[in-house]
Amino acid sequence: MTPSAATGRVLVVEDTESDFLLLQAHLRSRGWAAPCHRVSNADELQAALQQTDWQVVLADYRLPGLSFEAMLQQVHDKLPDLPVILVSGTVGEESAVDLLRSGVADFVLKDRLARLVPAIERSLAELQRRRDAAAAARAQAESEAWSHALLQTLADGLFVAQDGQLVFVNPALAQTLDCSPGELGGRHLDSLVVPEHRALWSSQVQHWMQLQASDEASPRLEVQLRLHDDAPARWVEIAAARFRFRDRAALLGVVRDVDERHRHLAELLQYRQHLETLVVERTRKAEEASRVKSAFLANMSHEIRTPLQTVLGLTGLMQREPLAPPQARRMTQIDAAARHLLQVLDSILDLSKIEADQLKLELQDFELGALLEQVRALVAEQARAKGLVLRVEALDTALWLRGDPTRLRQALLNYASNAVKFTEAGGVRLRAVPLDETLQPMVLRFEVQDTGPGIPSQDLPRLFDAFEQADSSTTRRHGGTGLGLAITRRLAQLMGGEAGARSQPGQGSVFWFTARLERGRPLSDAEQNDEPDAAAVEAQLRQRHAGARVLLAEDHAVNREVAVALLNSVGLQVDCAHNGHEALALAAQRPYELVLMDMQMPGLDGLAATRALRELPNGPGLPILALTANAFADDREACRAAGMDGFIAKPVRPARLFSQLLHWLDAADASRSVHAPQGTPLPDPAPPPVDIAAAPDTDFSRALQRLRGDQAAMDRIRRVFARTHAGDALRLRELLAQDRGPELAELLHTLKSSAAAVGGQAVATEAGDLERALKSGLALPRLAPRMQALADKLDELLAVVRA
Repeated sequence: MTPSAATGRVLVVEDTESDFLLLQAHLRSRGWAAPCHRVSNADELQAALQQTDWQVVLADYRLPGLSFEAMLQQVHDKLPDLPVILVSGTVGEESAVDLLRSGVADFVLKDRLARLVPAIERSLAELQRRRDAAAAARAQAESEAWSHALLQTLADGLFVAQDGQLVFVNPALAQTLDCSPGELGGRHLDSLVVPEHRALWSSQVQHWMQLQASDEASPRLEVQLRLHDDAPARWVEIAAARFRFRDRAALLGVVRDVDERHRHLAELLQYRQHLETLVVERTRKAEEASRVKSAFLANMSHEIRTPLQTVLGLTGLMQREPLAPPQARRMTQIDAAARHLLQVLDSILDLSKIEADQLKLELQDFELGALLEQVRALVAEQARAKGLVLRVEALDTALWLRGDPTRLRQALLNYASNAVKFTEAGGVRLRAVPLDETLQPMVLRFEVQDTGPGIPSQDLPRLFDAFEQADSSTTRRHGGTGLGLAITRRLAQLMGGEAGARSQPGQGSVFWFTARLERGRPLSDAEQNDEPDAAAVEAQLRQRHAGARVLLAEDHAVNREVAVALLNSVGLQVDCAHNGHEALALAAQRPYELVLMDMQMPGLDGLAATRALRELPNGPGLPILALTANAFADDREACRAAGMDGFIAKPVRPARLFSQLLHWLDAADASRSVHAPQGTPLPDPAPPPVDIAAAPDTDFSRALQRLRGDQAAMDRIRRVFARTHAGDALRLRELLAQDRGPELAELLHTLKSSAAAVGGQAVATEAGDLERALKSGLALPRLAPRMQALADKLDELLAVVRA
């Protein structure tokens, strides 16, 4: 320390003032600027030592009343680090050594004061060194104490390993393994890892040894550790890196106990598996319950429809005969009662389908005003009988929509029938209005308003629940099951809407529902009136197919009698089989133009009989129609899969039966005409009345030639083709968009022969090619452009055929 850097004061213990002044002058002459303070006795020394800013003590050996040794002890007691330098006239060598041993920093003779400043500087430097060393020692001790406390209290385990052996572990790691730190000392790390994790552990250790402890991210590894083979294994998460420990490479690792987390995960997994098992079991039970319910409904439907077929069939036959007015009235009442029972059955089945998510909407184009008018017509007779005014509020302009008109009509009819049923005076109003025509699809609100008795507000919320009615006496007075409103709400929800009502006692009611509907395409008159009336169908059946032979397979005697009577009434000849075996035997003996097949028969049922019929020589092209009380969608699919062409549910409505017979007998005639053997070619007939140039891919002349020039037959086949295949182009596009290859192949197969029959050779050829391509396994997306082109050609062909 240089004189100019000296700080603090110098305490001079000197009884002679002249000697003090001499020392002070010497120090100043050497540039020592620190102030000097003299004490000359023990009391002054004691007072001076109460202050702590002394830098050094310069003391004479002798002081009156105080020995040097006592003075030195007194200074060291108060200020242990304060250096004391002896400045005396004479000091022997032996005394000097003793003084140095007793704690004197240095000694200087008064006649050699030149050594004083260097002595002070050395003493102060030594003092600073000691202080620095003490501070370093304290810091080291504090650091070691802190590190020790940290290692001892750290929640995570810590280890240091060299050459795979543990050289340090903290208590937390020992606690994790349920042992003492001493039990882990010297253990090889690999011996703590369970055998199934050691390969992964060794690989990770090699990776860790390539990392420095200062690297930002140390990869973590989860393994199981245990002290010995009999000890329980615990899951731990370890992060480690290489560092220097006692001048050797070592692995420093942090171990976190994650056994509880793994245990919780295992418990969660077990609980999840348990829940999945419960879900599977409950799903199985629900599916079983659904299956049992479906089986019950199917059996119930079959058991009710079979006698209903008898009642309605015999009633229908009786109504075809001349009856006295009382008998005719009774027949009408029987028919109405049976049809009411059928309506109840259909309502139950509809609700079941909706709840099972099996009711599918059939999208068609329709005109809103016409739909309302159809509903009005269905309840008009009831309203007229009660003297009610029945009004329809139609829009000023026709609104064409695309949706399911059958289900809309059903929902609206439920409201309208109830309104007429419960209204004794006044009227009923039907209306439908778009809520927002800018939306796509648009939202329409359908309403039925009546002037009936009204409904208390507390009864409104439960009206739309299944089997609920506002008053239990309603069933006794008016009949009904309480399903109509529930079905209407479910249908509305299926169509993206909702249903509700508002009413007050004595002020009538308004029942409403909404539906989301796309805008539709206006249909031509021919498209709207595609289905002829019942009388026309009967007349056409007699005219075209009188004498045609039909095979009827039916095990129920009365239903067989009804069916035979209906078939005979339109001029058809009927052979009856009581079961599938008899049907096969008859079909093998003689040709039939059509088969009506019941599904459930003793011995060989209708499905098996159909499959066997298709194997007969004349079986592939023979129209086979299901005539059954099994009315579910699954039953329809089973019939189709067995090879049946159509499906007629019991109880049979004559108009429905005759329409199906006409359709399939016409189709069979067309098919036979196409495949009839060719005789001597006739001269080319006159061109048919169609625009051949408008359809360059057609050959009507050749088709007419195959019919021996029978223009009437050609016209009939064209009408059948136009009616039968009117929706096939749209259907083809829909099946293509939905990637439904098997149904496409079926449609193409039907179209192939029918198109050829009317001269649509290009359509027939392409349909056949595409059918073969599908059956060969060619991917549907690759055929998409050709399918689209075929649909366009079919539209063109239909336009020409209808001309």
